[in-house]
Amino acid sequence: MEYGKLLDHIVKLIDNSRNIPLTDRDIYGFLNAVSDCDDEVSIVSMNSYIENNYAMSGKGLPYLSAMIINSSASKKSRQEYEFKTLDRLPPKIDEV
Repeated sequence: MEYGKLLDHIVKLIDNSRNIPLTDRDIYGFLNAVSDCDDEVSIVSMNSYIENNYAMSGKGLPYLSAMIINSSASKKSRQEYEFKTLDRLPPKIDEV
């Protein structure tokens, strides 16, 4: 539920900073772009978007979707790196 409230708040911030309000098509495009991303990453990115006041500097939903997608990709690569380096013992080398 927090996801929806944050999105509504961001839409209001963007609408207040622009002359033309966002359409349902814009919002649907955003939701479609970030549908594969993790909700936790999305919420963290949305909070960062609000805290840094990006809406007032003219950055809209495409900027936010890029933030979410990049954060999600970073999280996946970080998890893969941690799995490869930290979660297992190094391979045993047979001595001849």
